[in-house]
Amino acid sequence: MINHQKIKKKLHNIVSMLVSRKYSDLKENGFLGNLKTKEVEEAINSYPGDMTLPTMKEFDQFHLYPYNTNSFYLEFNLFFNNKKSDLTLSLEGVQKNGNIILKLQDIRVL
Repeated sequence: MINHQKIKKKLHNIVSMLVSRKYSDLKENGFLGNLKTKEVEEAINSYPGDMTLPTMKEFDQFHLYPYNTNSFYLEFNLFFNNKKSDLTLSLEGVQKNGNIILKLQDIRVL
């Protein structure tokens, strides 16, 4: 069974790095999947407003799409100016040996 609390914690770490504009930290921590650091930065900077960190309660609102026993896709709406936006993080995840590994696959408007 996929551990939602561990996903929430990793997702919070990723979003915190985005809000802090620490794009290179995403790569250093192994969170980049198909995207390059520059692509992530451009996607965030091209969206109007200031990206803000949502409350911890909002991190319960991710959409999880399991596709194998321990693998899943995940989508999470980012927040700008303290409001939920239509700019969405898409990640691929796997639970391996009790650990959650998340890889950023796309940032797009849904």
